[in-house]
Amino acid sequence: LTRYRQGTGTESDLLLAQFQKDNLRDKQEVLHVQEQESLHRLMRLAHISRPFRIAEEEPHIPAPLPEATLLNRINKHPSLKSRQAEDTAQEISVQAAKKDRIPAFSVEGDYSYFMGPSLITSTPNLFSVVLTMNLPIRKGERQDQKIREEESALESVEAQREDLRQK
Repeated sequence: LTRYRQGTGTESDLLLAQFQKDNLRDKQEVLHVQEQESLHRLMRLAHISRPFRIAEEEPHIPAPLPEATLLNRINKHPSLKSRQAEDTAQEISVQAAKKDRIPAFSVEGDYSYFMGPSLITSTPNLFSVVLTMNLPIRKGERQDQKIREEESALESVEAQREDLRQK
């Protein structure tokens, strides 16, 4: 335009420059319309009622957390806590199975008053004592199998918890 005003440029150069400028402006308008259509389509797909705009600058993403913090958060996850409770219950089952190998004794006492059909046949003071003894005779047949079964169940629960932790 300046060269044309000074008389050194041709009119065809001026017309070509104006055409290119108008062409670029038209392309910008088309892009702006496409952007608006895309935003409205996105609003419909996301079920958003009020309009929004996409920022030109990139969003600020915070730095990743340290590995120790992440591991601490993983260990506090509710699903891992429930698996840990299952672990504890299974460990108690293993301990109970091991205690079945040891002889067990228990003593129970009771006081009763039985009324018979008449006052003569009643037994006013009845004391009873019960001694119970659990003596494992063949440990290898039942108790050892039960211990192995409970230990394998414990290993299975621990493996499931570790698999869940790795996810």
